Amino acid sequence: MSRNSFFFISIIVLILTVPWWFFDYSGTIILGLPDWAFYAVFMAILYSIVIAYILGKYWKTKE
Repeated sequence: MSRNSFFFISIIVLILTVPWWFFDYSGTIILGLPDWAFYAVFMAILYSIVIAYILGKYWKTKE
Protein backbone atom coordinates (compact mmCIF):
# COMPACT_ATOMS: atom_id res chain seq x y z
CA MET A 1 0.00 0.00 0.00
CA SER A 2 1.40 3.37 -0.95
CA ARG A 3 1.72 6.49 1.15
CA ASN A 4 -0.99 8.21 -0.92
CA SER A 5 -3.38 5.36 -0.19
CA PHE A 6 -2.82 5.84 3.55
CA PHE A 7 -3.60 9.53 3.31
CA PHE A 8 -6.64 8.93 1.10
CA ILE A 9 -8.14 6.31 3.42
CA SER A 10 -7.43 8.45 6.48
CA ILE A 11 -9.04 11.56 4.97
CA ILE A 12 -12.12 9.67 3.72
CA VAL A 13 -12.77 8.06 7.11
CA LEU A 14 -12.13 11.38 8.87
CA ILE A 15 -14.68 13.12 6.61
CA LEU A 16 -17.19 10.37 7.42
CA THR A 17 -16.89 11.19 11.15
CA VAL A 18 -18.74 14.47 10.67
CA PRO A 19 -22.53 14.01 10.83
CA TRP A 20 -23.27 15.94 7.60
CA TRP A 21 -26.78 14.61 6.95
CA PHE A 22 -28.40 15.19 10.35
CA PHE A 23 -30.22 18.41 9.42
CA ASP A 24 -33.45 18.02 11.39
CA TYR A 25 -33.73 17.05 15.03
CA SER A 26 -35.40 13.65 15.04
CA GLY A 27 -35.64 13.22 18.80
CA THR A 28 -34.10 9.75 18.63
CA ILE A 29 -31.93 8.91 21.63
CA ILE A 30 -29.31 6.13 21.40
CA LEU A 31 -27.49 5.21 24.61
CA GLY A 32 -28.39 8.58 26.08
CA LEU A 33 -27.13 10.60 23.11
CA PRO A 34 -28.97 12.22 20.22
CA ASP A 35 -28.63 10.18 17.04
CA TRP A 36 -26.17 12.62 15.44
CA ALA A 37 -23.93 12.62 18.53
CA PHE A 38 -23.97 8.83 18.74
CA TYR A 39 -22.99 8.67 15.07
CA ALA A 40 -20.11 11.12 15.62
CA VAL A 41 -18.79 9.19 18.64
CA PHE A 42 -19.13 5.84 16.87
CA MET A 43 -17.33 7.09 13.76
CA ALA A 44 -14.56 8.67 15.87
CA ILE A 45 -13.97 5.28 17.49
CA LEU A 46 -13.99 3.64 14.05
CA TYR A 47 -11.52 6.26 12.78
CA SER A 48 -9.13 5.57 15.66
CA ILE A 49 -9.32 1.82 14.94
CA VAL A 50 -8.53 2.39 11.25
CA ILE A 51 -5.57 4.63 12.09
CA ALA A 52 -4.26 2.17 14.70
CA TYR A 53 -4.49 -0.68 12.17
CA ILE A 54 -2.72 1.28 9.44
CA LEU A 55 0.06 2.39 11.78
CA GLY A 56 0.43 -1.04 13.35
CA LYS A 57 0.63 -2.85 10.03
CA TYR A 58 2.62 -0.48 7.85
CA TRP A 59 4.77 1.67 10.17
CA LYS A 60 8.39 0.88 9.37
CA THR A 61 10.75 0.38 12.29
CA LYS A 62 14.43 -0.51 12.46
CA GLU A 63 13.69 -4.01 13.77
